[in-house]
Amino acid sequence: MKISDELKEFYVSFYSILDKFAQSPHTRVPMRATQLKEFSELFSELRELYRKYHMWAENLKGPVSVSIDVTYRCNYNCPYCYVGCSSNLNRHELTTNEIINIIDELAELDVLVLCLCGGNQLSAKIFLNL
Repeated sequence: MKISDELKEFYVSFYSILDKFAQSPHTRVPMRATQLKEFSELFSELRELYRKYHMWAENLKGPVSVSIDVTYRCNYNCPYCYVGCSSNLNRHELTTNEIINIIDELAELDVLVLCLCGGNQLSAKIFLNL
């Protein structure tokens, strides 16, 4: 089974259990002793789901998500953006080949999410070569 299938199965199972909790009428009022069995069963489902995916996560080959700043060049000065910080201005930018090699390595590690971040992406040479 691929990692993406495993994660999808986890989220579907997890949210199914959460829906059961949310649909219980006693989540908003004090619980009665007769309702304890239902909650106990839901907690058992959550505990089993945690055990299954905790073991799965320990066997991952690499990170699930990676962010790469492909450039720090930007002609904007957005107040919320980290790119304009003085410590980033003179940083070495990776070449297109370096970024492609990194992406290939991340694919071998089964990384699920890759975010290409940084300054103005249109000023990054890598996007002209892809």
